[in-house]
Amino acid sequence: MKHYFLTYGLLSMLAAVSLPAMSEESVSIEGATYQPVEVNGQRYYLKDSGTRTRTARSADGASASPGLYIGDIVRRDAVEPELRVNGGILVKASEPEAQAIAQRYGLQVQNNIGGIALLNATGSTDLRQLAARLQQEGHEVEIEVSGPLLRPN
Repeated sequence: MKHYFLTYGLLSMLAAVSLPAMSEESVSIEGATYQPVEVNGQRYYLKDSGTRTRTARSADGASASPGLYIGDIVRRDAVEPELRVNGGILVKASEPEAQAIAQRYGLQVQNNIGGIALLNATGSTDLRQLAARLQQEGHEVEIEVSGPLLRPN
């Protein structure tokens, strides 16, 4: 019985280490290659456009998550339609806070209603990295993605 628990414990630890690594691999959907990426706390798949190097390397040489830029195409799964990253970032902030954030990060305040600011980034801004910085500062943040019915191509 003791051997059983030891074996089970080792297998559980091995599964915990190997399953996340396996889930970070690219997938092919409708002939296009997609990389998994987290957006707004949810898993999406980022379409590989082949126009820029997507994956940075961390200090230990491991593959880091890809960046997310204006115009990138993401999808939730193989069934749902593609969505486009439009460069908008929603931030829970007062108007003065939103202005300060915009100035600090080179963004434009498009709107601020009820303490929710819509900030627009430039094409060279990694939106995932920006959202992470804002979250570290204590702001609630959401990256905007648009479906085909919301914003035409």
